[in-house]
Amino acid sequence: MGASWPPPHRPGPHRMTDDEQRTPSPLTPPLEALYWTQYGQWYPIFRKHAPKSTVIDIRTVEPRFLDWLGADTFILPDGSGPSTLPRFSSANSTGSSLSHSDDEDEDEEAEEAEAVVRLSSLDAAIRAVVERYNGGPVFAKLNWSAPLDASFMLAGNNLQCMHPEDVYLLLKSSEFVGRDLEQISQTLHPSDTAADGGAALEVSTADAGVVGEIRPQLVLKKWFQLARSYEFRCFVRARTLLAISQRDMTFYDHLQDTHLQAQLRTAIHTFWQTVVEGATEFPLRDYVLDVYVTKDLGRVWIIDFNAWLPRTDPLLYTFDELEQLHLDPPAQAELRVLEDKRLSSAGGTGATYSSNMVPTDLVQFAKSSSAGTNSTHPQSVDQIVASWNAQVDLEDSHTP
Repeated sequence: MGASWPPPHRPGPHRMTDDEQRTPSPLTPPLEALYWTQYGQWYPIFRKHAPKSTVIDIRTVEPRFLDWLGADTFILPDGSGPSTLPRFSSANSTGSSLSHSDDEDEDEEAEEAEAVVRLSSLDAAIRAVVERYNGGPVFAKLNWSAPLDASFMLAGNNLQCMHPEDVYLLLKSSEFVGRDLEQISQTLHPSDTAADGGAALEVSTADAGVVGEIRPQLVLKKWFQLARSYEFRCFVRARTLLAISQRDMTFYDHLQDTHLQAQLRTAIHTFWQTVVEGATEFPLRDYVLDVYVTKDLGRVWIIDFNAWLPRTDPLLYTFDELEQLHLDPPAQAELRVLEDKRLSSAGGTGATYSSNMVPTDLVQFAKSSSAGTNSTHPQSVDQIVASWNAQVDLEDSHTP
């Protein structure tokens, strides 16, 4: 969708009277906010201003994927790796001399067949997207969240996916993705209790007439390298751009330049005003917008939309501060960057989510334990840890 100037007429921000300043505008109902900020809903509207992406409806393509994501066991789907050959074979019944009876062999093979998980339709869909994007890599996420907390699961500590198993490994390991699934469940069953804070997401059935059904989506973006210092989070309340925050919690010397800050603020505000607020198909009044500005300041890309809800990270602001800005809007949105090296997240994104990490050798052990030919049953996380501890004890007992 191309931008128009001047933008189409629509109710816009205005300087509030003293009485209005004391009364905040009602927030967009959660269900409506979640509906419009899911990737598959806003992407068709802003396709020209976002990285090339493909949205896969999970229930249509592979509904079993949701059961696999929600299961306590951890075993990668068969045939999802670089090779499409089945991970398990009939090697255990090759006619060689074994200590088990034929009946026992048959029982083991039956249990092994039950343990194997295959997501053939979704495998094919992911491989087709990778091929369409010139052989990959792709960046995977669900309706709202990306598995940023699980990057340590892939070689190189990044989120580049080349094969379906990369996608599955990241999504299965991510708490952020788990929250998306819980959030979808809560929109379908509002009485359920949310994991965050132990409170149910307040969604009203009255919103159902305004928005459509929220369905689980797998989003695959064509990978392109971002300069993380040029990613920003924008806070829009009552169709007013109140504040802009640096998105990566790392100290950058060049962002301390006040002239560059002014240029970035102008570029972002102009883009928001002409493209986002100029889109009559996008009705939200309250939302959080993630953007990327190219280093030459010549282009702004939409990375994501987020609902104005407590689960969305306000980064260098607090929601109380943002509400105060809403009550007394600034003439121009404030831009905040990290100004103290001591507050920087050492090691970048990986350090930000360090509480979610486990040792690399344990990750490799879990993968080999689940996928190896000697394993015929899926393992829970507790079982993997117990096996790991037993292996360590065994090695210690043989250490001189």
